[in-house]
Amino acid sequence: MYLKTLFFWGLFALYSTCACAQLGEDLAIYGYFQGQYKAESSEFGNLKMSNNSFSLQQINLLLKKNFGERFSSFVDLESVNTYSTERGWGGMKFSEAWFSYNPKRSLNVKLGLQVPVFNNLNDIKNRTPLLPYLFRPVVYETSFNTFLRLDIFVPDQAYVNVDGTLVSNRLKFDYAFYAGNESEFVPPDSVVTSLASTDTTKSKLFGGRIGVRRGSLKAGLSGTMDHTNMQQLGMGAVRRYRIGADLSFAINSFFVESEFISVLHNLSEEEQATLSFISDQSLFLNDNLNKLYYYFLLGYRVNDQITLYSSFDHLEDRAQVLVEEGVDIFSVGAAYWPIYGAVLKIQYIDYWSRESPSLPIPFGGKAFFAGISVFF
Repeated sequence: MYLKTLFFWGLFALYSTCACAQLGEDLAIYGYFQGQYKAESSEFGNLKMSNNSFSLQQINLLLKKNFGERFSSFVDLESVNTYSTERGWGGMKFSEAWFSYNPKRSLNVKLGLQVPVFNNLNDIKNRTPLLPYLFRPVVYETSFNTFLRLDIFVPDQAYVNVDGTLVSNRLKFDYAFYAGNESEFVPPDSVVTSLASTDTTKSKLFGGRIGVRRGSLKAGLSGTMDHTNMQQLGMGAVRRYRIGADLSFAINSFFVESEFISVLHNLSEEEQATLSFISDQSLFLNDNLNKLYYYFLLGYRVNDQITLYSSFDHLEDRAQVLVEEGVDIFSVGAAYWPIYGAVLKIQYIDYWSRESPSLPIPFGGKAFFAGISVFF
């Protein structure tokens, strides 16, 4: 997969040159999309469901312009789930729009909307041609945004970022520090006289990652500090910390990827008392807001065209009774590059909940995916 990563970024540069020649200026226009077929059967208690469907899982249109050797700008327009305004499907957003100053390898400054660095996958989670799987590790699966608030586990926006790489012999030290808005705004129907997308909180998101690389080995620690909106529970803004760790490496044709994320909340005595009172009145809510996620992936590169992998995910939300003990996701899949610029993928996942002692309603399911990622 590392060879494929280098190839695709090289292909981006090649297409940038073509776009420049066509438009007569230093503007690169390129993108990629991922379409898929999914067949799924699931159970919730005694209720059984099944569905199968084709969809345009994701499409990204990218624009990049260089201003000399040190300055550049980048825009990423992203749509998910067969976006259609006519039918009310999916969603579209600008996931990135930034301007950067890069005087040297050890210093890069980016200003504007951007996906912050957090663990290994966050800032490349939407680069589908670089990834062998269709269903990504669950907290990075953007097509699940309507079911799972991904920004609870990973930060999704920053506006100021400073990063770089320091080199010492064969070691490379990476760093990134960023700031942005807190992601949980006051709901649109609230009586607030502010512009749309304005951060209505009184504090900001701060975060960063430090890491080390040597050859194929990559390891790092990440962290953020912000607040989560507990207004609906009568607690207002609650201080939240995300702590992450990532480790990836390759040995011959095998490669390993792994991540760990812990989401911790710092409640005052009054806030904890309020939460305990509310949870006592509810069948589905606990008096603990903390969350945990980790995944492990083992892959094997058969050759330059075929990659096989197997992965395991675990996610738990201590606040929700149904998943307080966690949900496990097991996956196997394969990716095949028939030509440069296109990736055929198949994947099977099996997921199930660990039974909650206070509300034993198990759920789980199985799903088969087949799809293609194409760079254009």
